[in-house]
Amino acid sequence: EAINGPKAYTLLEMMSDLKKGIWREIYTNQPIDVYRRNLQLAYLDRINYIMTEEQATVPAFFRGRVTTVKVSQSDIRTIAIGQLSELEKEIKRSMKKNSDTMSKMHLETAAIKINRILTGKSI
Repeated sequence: EAINGPKAYTLLEMMSDLKKGIWREIYTNQPIDVYRRNLQLAYLDRINYIMTEEQATVPAFFRGRVTTVKVSQSDIRTIAIGQLSELEKEIKRSMKKNSDTMSKMHLETAAIKINRILTGKSI
């Protein structure tokens, strides 16, 4: 964003697109297969990591090639919180409409995990 201004593919746009792709079944009320459930849980694990950890120290060899970001001082966590809050609401709406039992159980678990991430409890 800082370099490309209004032409940039922003972090918010990327995170929104990522969420919509990974969680597409909550928008269509389709059953969620085992592979997609695993992907969705991995997404939550990664967001939890972003919310609780800092970026690892970049090895000296890569320092000139990689931008170091202090996660706690960037928009990353703010956007992650916004995405999780939105996702939690979307999951709760989808749980009422999805008729597949396993999908409902998965979505209920996901909603619990999201709540725990947002409240700072370990998942």
